[in-house]
Amino acid sequence: MRGANYKRASGIITEEEEKDIAAIVELAEIRDFRPLLYVIPYTLVSNLLREVPVRDRAAPLSQEYMIEKLPRRHFDILEFNL
Repeated sequence: MRGANYKRASGIITEEEEKDIAAIVELAEIRDFRPLLYVIPYTLVSNLLREVPVRDRAAPLSQEYMIEKLPRRHFDILEFNL
């Protein structure tokens, strides 16, 4: 929901789209999720990276970056069937 809230505040999505996302999150069950691995070549996105502030990282000593608008042509997705 944090991402949806950010995108709504930034004007990327509408209030209705944010509500739809909230409804999906509320209704989703664990079986609706599966592991995905995004393969993103650094050379294609180095100019799109923004470092995540320490307060927003999963762990304070981790190195994390955000890409706000990642073009589809810049990554591949690997799915894992468990």
